[in-house]
Amino acid sequence: MQKWTQDLWKAVVAEVERLHGSMNQKQTSMENLSQEVLESKKFLWEELEDVQAEMRLIYQKLKDQEVDITRNLVNIKKLRENQVRCTKFLAQLRNRGDASETVDHKPGNNKGNDDVCTHCKSLSSYSIRSEKSGPRMRKQRSHPHPHPKASSPVSFMSDSALHQHRGNS
Repeated sequence: MQKWTQDLWKAVVAEVERLHGSMNQKQTSMENLSQEVLESKKFLWEELEDVQAEMRLIYQKLKDQEVDITRNLVNIKKLRENQVRCTKFLAQLRNRGDASETVDHKPGNNKGNDDVCTHCKSLSSYSIRSEKSGPRMRKQRSHPHPHPKASSPVSFMSDSALHQHRGNS
């Protein structure tokens, strides 16, 4: 009976040791798994932060493009207005030119008018090209702000032509 008790006791001790070893293995596995989960979570947070930073950058680029498109549309509108003014002024100059040609037939007398006509025609053709290209106009990197006199429809006129234009307006 004593031998049987010792054998039983040995079997119970062996089973307890086996269970204890198994439990240690499972605990180690759980710790490893927990560490992997924490590392994955940290990696995912870093990735999320990177994606958020990229989204902010893309959003800012879109806002910048929106501002550029709006600025281009305003510039196109100004060009159209300048084209209309130049066309009206050109018509006035031509009407005056036709009247003065009957009085004075000397070539070169209308030199100022010819310069204005040439400038208005080039501005007109530029404006038409701008309309066709629409919001895809190239951004002027070297001169982002046009010269203040360039926006005025009469800034290119000679003093006498300017005086005549203002006198008739």
